[in-house]
Amino acid sequence: MVQRKHSTRSVEEVANSTTHAVGFVLGVAVLVILVVHASHAGDVWKVVSASIYGATLVCLYLASTLAHAFSHTRARLSLRRIDRTAIYFLIAGTYTPFTLVAFRGGWGWSIFGTIWGLACVGVILEVFSSRMSVQSPWILYLLMGWLIVVAIIPIARHLSPAGVLLLTAGGVAYSLGIFFYVNTKPFRHTLWHLSVLMGSALHFLVVFQILA
Repeated sequence: MVQRKHSTRSVEEVANSTTHAVGFVLGVAVLVILVVHASHAGDVWKVVSASIYGATLVCLYLASTLAHAFSHTRARLSLRRIDRTAIYFLIAGTYTPFTLVAFRGGWGWSIFGTIWGLACVGVILEVFSSRMSVQSPWILYLLMGWLIVVAIIPIARHLSPAGVLLLTAGGVAYSLGIFFYVNTKPFRHTLWHLSVLMGSALHFLVVFQILA
């Protein structure tokens, strides 16, 4: 029984690392596509936003891939911390094109400062708290992710109806993924990874529109 459980866990970790290895490769492609796309627009804010968003996407998937690929080594705890901190940066990185390009002005800079400030708080808590509860980071992740609702008016003004739908669907995909994460069923973490991939894909489509 113990051997079967260990075998299932090993297969699950292979699935976990593989799913986000695919995300890493796609993330690199997204980074290149968006930077080139933004460069053609000739707007420095678009280039900066594309670079930040793409870089945080790549870092998230790389960190997650390594954390699961080396889950049976002594480096696993450090890699898991890096993985969790990368989530804070991806959330803030995803906000960046919206705040620096779509909104800008008072709304844009206020949300930009707030979301990156929260990301820094999350990283500090992760690094310096020896025992964070399982729920703690997810509460902050959700708070950061749905902070965007305070900017509902700028969103409606600067995004197309399709863009608003994609933005919302991406947020829902990420949020529903947390249900799989806290679940105890086998391969629940793999389902969480697939939810993250779906959320990333939907948000990429919105960011691509913004940087056009």
